[in-house]
Amino acid sequence: MLPSQLQIDATLEALEDVVPVLRDTAAGLLPPERLDGFEIALVEALTNIIRHAYAGRTDGRIDIDMTVEQRTLTVVLRDNGMAADPTHFEIAEPKEFGGAIDDLPESGWGLDLIRQCSDGMSYRALPSGNELTLLFRP
Repeated sequence: MLPSQLQIDATLEALEDVVPVLRDTAAGLLPPERLDGFEIALVEALTNIIRHAYAGRTDGRIDIDMTVEQRTLTVVLRDNGMAADPTHFEIAEPKEFGGAIDDLPESGWGLDLIRQCSDGMSYRALPSGNELTLLFRP
């Protein structure tokens, strides 16, 4: 059964607990070959909220709403952290990396990964925080 709403603490520890639940839920809706991408997109999005929107705050919460309509799984993430720069969410050329794997930067790839692993992404700043919507189709 699809959980329509979850709320987690904005911590990496809470992320470890909720991602398997969300993946299991998506397993009934997406084909197996899409599940790794679903998980990567969610981990990147939730990690960005924890690291950037809350930037060290320990009192943050993240609301997660999952719905299915017309064969599209929609995941909406809401937080009351600092607003993001909306220009970061505009579609740009994908990053390319031509170096050795050991030289790959550890950060800065999250939005590109989310774009690559989902079928759509939108962001809006709200008076009460942020809302990030991710779409996944079979």
